[in-house]
Amino acid sequence: AQVFALPRTFPDETFEIASTTSDPEGRYRLGGLQPGELRLRASASGFASQEVLRHANPGEVLTWDVDLKKGPRILGR
Repeated sequence: AQVFALPRTFPDETFEIASTTSDPEGRYRLGGLQPGELRLRASASGFASQEVLRHANPGEVLTWDVDLKKGPRILGR
């Protein structure tokens, strides 16, 4: 899965503060984040993305255990 940290509010949805990819066991780490309000987003092909708002205090380690669910399928011709 791809995991992104974004500003809480920002007009450009593609602006990332940091991003990473989880390992085969689903573990990930984002470092170098500034304290304050953040949006964390996780996504993977074939799964519905998830997003959460978090507040990071100086020196704090945040934990977000993401459980991505299968996304909708669109069929057509």
